[in-house]
Amino acid sequence: MNEKTEPRPTVVIDMAAEKDRPGRQTPGRAPLLLALAALLLTALGLGGGYYWWQQARADFQGMNARLQAAARVQQELQSSLEQAQQLLSAQQQKIAALNPGPLLEKGLDEARQSLEQQRQLMSAERTRMEKREVELRATIADLRKRLGNPDERWMVAEAGYLLEIARRRLELAKDTETALAALGEAEQRLADTGDPRWDALRGDITRHMAALKQLQSRGRSALLAKLDQLRPALAALQVRVLAHNPDQPSAPEQPATSTPGQAAHSMKGLGRDLLRGLKNAVRIRHHDQPVQNLVLSGQEALLHQNLYLVLETARLAVVQDDAQLYTDSLARLERVVRQYFRTETDSAQALLTRVQALQSAPLHPPLPDLTPLLDALHTRQQLADSPAEAP
Repeated sequence: MNEKTEPRPTVVIDMAAEKDRPGRQTPGRAPLLLALAALLLTALGLGGGYYWWQQARADFQGMNARLQAAARVQQELQSSLEQAQQLLSAQQQKIAALNPGPLLEKGLDEARQSLEQQRQLMSAERTRMEKREVELRATIADLRKRLGNPDERWMVAEAGYLLEIARRRLELAKDTETALAALGEAEQRLADTGDPRWDALRGDITRHMAALKQLQSRGRSALLAKLDQLRPALAALQVRVLAHNPDQPSAPEQPATSTPGQAAHSMKGLGRDLLRGLKNAVRIRHHDQPVQNLVLSGQEALLHQNLYLVLETARLAVVQDDAQLYTDSLARLERVVRQYFRTETDSAQALLTRVQALQSAPLHPPLPDLTPLLDALHTRQQLADSPAEAP
């Protein structure tokens, strides 16, 4: 018998219905594109940050090069000052050899003009350095603005660079003003971090700044101002003038008239006359104190000009940083005042006291060493970075 085939169920898959179903969606390329875009933006950000870092590093290297150029310019100024001193010495020799009348005035005028030129050169150099400092500050501010708010490491690195600038300016040029400005900026950068771990180093920086401010009150400008203040006191000194001028002839003595009776005894009184003449020619005086030097009338202006010349030599020594010449000039000034001028008055005694105080003042006071500040900064920086690098 033929068996009847049972009908089997037929499965029909409707693809259109599957696509129209709202609950399920096929994965597309949008997440992949978003991931690639995020990766590209991250790479661009890292590259831009590295580029700005390289630009900042190049700017800092340019700062170092300009500072070295400034040091070379200062050396040139030093050589110019040495030439001025040689010219001044030659003029002093000429004045000593010739009549120190108009030549002395001319030499003093030339020395003053030379000193004035040197001061103008130093003032122009200082102005140029101040302008350059303003430009560097503007560059740093622009970099910080473009990079955004830097993190603590960037601020600490900037503080270290400023401390290095302060140390080099003190060692190479003894420039306390630039060192003070750099120390102040370094302390401000450490304060901007807001990290209390830098408080001890900030205190050390503040103490060094106070020491530098004290040095400024005893620096080159202060010494020059004190030397300038001596000029009115020198002009007020009174010269020891000799009352009697030996060049002026005295009244001639009237010859003694002899009588015929006295002429007969002239040969007998010859020995007595010789003894009397010897007594008139030689006089012995007794003084409790040594006789001091006196000058003739009309030479007071010459002595005052000599004092001014010695004072200008001391000022030149301060500008040239010549401690030996500075001390010798002030010692010579004191010696001339005591030898040729009246020192009994109160004003003269006050002048001598001021000159002695200037002699004891050091021309090169010891500058503080900023190397311990840099070492402390690097040590604390390594300690701050070590926990982050340990994992």
